[in-house]
Amino acid sequence: MRLFFSLLSLIISLSGNELPNTKPLLMEGDLSAQMVAGISRFLDREIIASSKRRPQLWSRDYKSDEA
Repeated sequence: MRLFFSLLSLIISLSGNELPNTKPLLMEGDLSAQMVAGISRFLDREIIASSKRRPQLWSRDYKSDEA
């Protein structure tokens, strides 16, 4: 049974058919380094954006002693 599924998966992978709504991965180079660089760029943008949104989200109450 295990041999059957192994052969079936091999045949399917060699057929070269793409899944619907997908494209082959054509990127070159170190994909993990590209992913880490992309994550870093995203986080840098979000940090800058969060500092701009912070005054709208934080309502400071300087009138009471509890604040």
